[in-house]
Amino acid sequence: MMFISSRPRPAQPKPQPEKQDKVKIPESWELTPEQREFIESFNPGERKKK
Repeated sequence: MMFISSRPRPAQPKPQPEKQDKVKIPESWELTPEQREFIESFNPGERKKK
């Protein structure tokens, strides 16, 4: 008998839909403008170099 063993391939990350690219802040959160700006700095394409 011949046994064939194969290694499973690692899972590939699923592409994120474009709708989920932006960070959404719930209105119920009471954030200071500095906190809001920090969270929004993670939005792709909107990063500011300091």
